[in-house]
Amino acid sequence: MGYAYLFLAAIGFAYMYSKSREKARMAAKGGWTSFRGVALTFVGVFGLVGLLDAFIPLALIEKLLGSQALAGESLEGMMDE
Repeated sequence: MGYAYLFLAAIGFAYMYSKSREKARMAAKGGWTSFRGVALTFVGVFGLVGLLDAFIPLALIEKLLGSQALAGESLEGMMDE
């Protein structure tokens, strides 16, 4: 489904580019700026999660969040329902 959204965005951008090249360039520049800001946040979050996963024992996470909070078990529970 993600490719469908990407395809629709490309079609929309191509249509917009054919109507007004300057506005399309401005939209692409604004989109790129937003993407960079979000990408840096994602890198930070994934890095932090990786560090926590490496240095905090699973038993402590289960104690704090409960055993049902683990991704694998909660996904299995959702699929059984």
